[in-house]
Amino acid sequence: MFKNEENVMKNTKKKILSFVIILLLCINVPVFNSKAADVNVSIALSASTVNVGDSVTATISVSGSNISAYTIYVSYSSGILSYSSGSGMVSGGGGTATISGTGAGSVSITFTAISSGTASISTYGDDAWSIDAAQLSISHAGVNVTVSSPSTTETPSTTETPVTTTEPTTEDTTDATTEEEDDEKCFLKSLSISPGTLEPAFSPRTTSYFVQVEEDVTAIDVNAVAEYSSSRVNVSGASSISRGENHITITVTSENGATKNYYIQVMAGKEQGDPVVTINGKKLDFVLDKDIEDIPEGFKAVDETYEEWDIVAFLSPNKKLLLVCLEDENEKRSLYIYDKEKNIFTLYKEHFAGENRYVILAWKEETELPAGCEEAQLRIDGELIQAYRLDGDFYLLYAMNIEGDEGIYLYDYKEKTFMRYMQLTEKQETATDTEATPADATAGNVTDRKTENEGFFTRQMLIYYLIGAAAVLLIFLITIFCLLAKNRRLRKTAQERKDKEAEAENKAEIEAGVNSLDEADKKDEITEEKSGIDEREITEEISEEKEKIPEIREEISETREEIPEIKEEISETREEIPEIKEEISETREEVPKIKEKISEEKEEISEKKVETDEKKEEKIEIKNENSDRDKSMEENAEHIINPDNQAENYAEYEKKSEEIKNKIKVSYNANMDSAFDIDE
Repeated sequence: MFKNEENVMKNTKKKILSFVIILLLCINVPVFNSKAADVNVSIALSASTVNVGDSVTATISVSGSNISAYTIYVSYSSGILSYSSGSGMVSGGGGTATISGTGAGSVSITFTAISSGTASISTYGDDAWSIDAAQLSISHAGVNVTVSSPSTTETPSTTETPVTTTEPTTEDTTDATTEEEDDEKCFLKSLSISPGTLEPAFSPRTTSYFVQVEEDVTAIDVNAVAEYSSSRVNVSGASSISRGENHITITVTSENGATKNYYIQVMAGKEQGDPVVTINGKKLDFVLDKDIEDIPEGFKAVDETYEEWDIVAFLSPNKKLLLVCLEDENEKRSLYIYDKEKNIFTLYKEHFAGENRYVILAWKEETELPAGCEEAQLRIDGELIQAYRLDGDFYLLYAMNIEGDEGIYLYDYKEKTFMRYMQLTEKQETATDTEATPADATAGNVTDRKTENEGFFTRQMLIYYLIGAAAVLLIFLITIFCLLAKNRRLRKTAQERKDKEAEAENKAEIEAGVNSLDEADKKDEITEEKSGIDEREITEEISEEKEKIPEIREEISETREEIPEIKEEISETREEIPEIKEEISETREEVPKIKEKISEEKEEISEKKVETDEKKEEKIEIKNENSDRDKSMEENAEHIINPDNQAENYAEYEKKSEEIKNKIKVSYNANMDSAFDIDE
């Protein structure tokens, strides 16, 4: 029941709110909404300064939430930069590139510098949509690139060694190739085009050429052959020839990455010269720079054509107004409105009226003027304007607001204000003329009856507005009264239903209470029987648990006392860890030295053993020689000794024998000492 009442109240509130909204829309109450841009665009360049022939990459990032799809236009100076390639959904050429995507992300566009100067790269467009099909606002960005002329290549004298056209073999190539030799591999062997003739004639050392072709030529065939077969040749700009000046770039890349560019300037048709226009007998030059100061807010630079020239123009956000910048002989610049259909130029000058801006235009031939107005010359902000005078200080001007809406405006010369002018029908004009009296049509009274009945806010129109507003208000009050009466009846019905339901609920609660009391009495009887036994058991368990509490507290206190000792041991262990790590690191550093020393000692021991073995062999040989000598001496002694000189010979024999033994002993001791003398 309560939910039904709440639903009724909600529906009533919704109806009232809907009616109020409809009423506001009927009386044209404007609603303003101001918020930040939903989509933000930023541009990052790979380099802000490049040379002619170099490439520059612009990374365009699109950020924002709830982006479903977008199309953004990138404007660039086509006279300085040439579109080369793009990543993702990018297409371009002729001064404008188009980027399409879904969701936030970034794309890259690569341009080739074809002439020196300052080139601008900027974005424009308002084609961005959210996931729920709502149009999003875009905050655009712009950057500049400075292009410098390439350094001139000097022609070598005839005394220098000519460049050989024979490709070197791998036997002659060495790792010490110089930078000059690398550059030699970037030259062309031959270069020819069709149609047209190169001026001057091709030479591998000449990098700039000129060619004149017919106006209807749209592409040129370029046949470029590198001097070395390992080099690569790339041609850009030859497939998109348009009337006027064009540029073709031929890039030769050697195997090791060195590059050289050849440039061909193509003139399709006769040379046009600089674009110029004559206004009021005065020649004015077109300014072809896209970075011009004092451009109205929101206008974007675009590439346009005027007669046979390519010019730079500025397009309004609603794409209804096209401006060009013209310069006189004194280098004074002014903005003009360019009407391409009629080939008319009108000085662009904004006139402010409060927060609004207006641009006064030339009258169109098909414009219908009200009867009774007189042609006049009106000076506004120092500019002489063609106008039509109504009465007093009120004039008719043909103007356009900043949103691009053009038409007749009523200008109050005294108050300096603009107001849209709406002509009256023939019936209204007749009624107005009938009501007018000579006394009302004084020259100084700008609020006469005729003036009051001209324009959009006439007296009759105001009466209609007041009657309509009163009728709408009356309908609104009647509707509110009906809704309140209906709401009162619904509330009364809901209250009656609520009382009946409350009475039924009370009866049900009384019956449920009686039943619950009977059940409670039965449960109390059962619990009283069990309560005696359960209370004794619970009391015994509680007493046992209380007895254990002191023991548990004692264990907890002992554990708390041990905690500081454990923390101290942990801290001591942590303090010893750096020392242990340091000892380990020192031990690891000494291990290679110890291993090296052990290996050296092993080598020395092996050498000592070899020497010892050799000396032992020498000792054995000496012993053998001594034994042989003893035998020979004994044999000789038997033959030499005779009875006469036996004593003398025996003494001499003993002497020699003793000398030999001493020598053997000395030699033996020396050999043993050297064999076991090992350095520690």
